[in-house]
Amino acid sequence: MITSDDYTFTVKGDQDIWVVHLLTGEWKDTYYTYGRIKIEEPEEGWDSPEDGKVNFDYGLIESPIDLNLLVDSQPFKVYIGEILKHIIEESFNRGDYQIGKENGKSGNDNTTKLDQQ
Repeated sequence: MITSDDYTFTVKGDQDIWVVHLLTGEWKDTYYTYGRIKIEEPEEGWDSPEDGKVNFDYGLIESPIDLNLLVDSQPFKVYIGEILKHIIEESFNRGDYQIGKENGKSGNDNTTKLDQQ
């Protein structure tokens, strides 16, 4: 079971973004980021929060383990998926989350303003 003691958020090196630092377990001292996160609704609908499937991208920053081995490691992917689930659940429990941009617009607003002629 994942707890907040298993990871922390930090800034690593010259990164402009927060990264996840694993503090315990087989992948201790591995640093990575999450990219796009997508939660897929189950075909049968939602009976419980565990019914959905979470897909995500991630980027490896640094690890005492060869990064090429981690990229191909299904157990590692499952583990950081469980970390992500914990992060999301804890954020919702604290009311400390945001969907979309701060100004209230969707994070997917890729529209371009056209000049009037």
